[in-house]
Amino acid sequence: MASLKDVSVSCYLRRGAATVNASRLDLGPVTVWFSYSTPVAFRVAGGPLVMRENEWGPTTGRHMNMIGDGDTPRVTGEEFARLFAERVGRFFEPRDLTPECPPNVVADWLRDRGLHAAADAVTATATAGPA
Repeated sequence: MASLKDVSVSCYLRRGAATVNASRLDLGPVTVWFSYSTPVAFRVAGGPLVMRENEWGPTTGRHMNMIGDGDTPRVTGEEFARLFAERVGRFFEPRDLTPECPPNVVADWLRDRGLHAAADAVTATATAGPA
């Protein structure tokens, strides 16, 4: 199990791109791509890339076109949130949520980005305690 301390943030746009509002967050085996502050794609190591439909506009569309190989099927926002909670939520174990990274901080961060189901999964896992 990876620790939430294994975190890096980077920009996924090609050098010289006109905007820096595209970021990639690596949390151990989980990678999440953002356009502005909205999660638009994610991958769990060894798994398929999951990408949302573009519900915003041309700039987000350009950001999304730089992720993956261009043939990635896109899912609705609701399906994206469900898959995120199912595939990513399992990595947020109570032992990973240290005083430096308490569950409410992680849950709030996810909620701020529209990932309510994933935030609920983190809260539920932390509340349940160790297995």
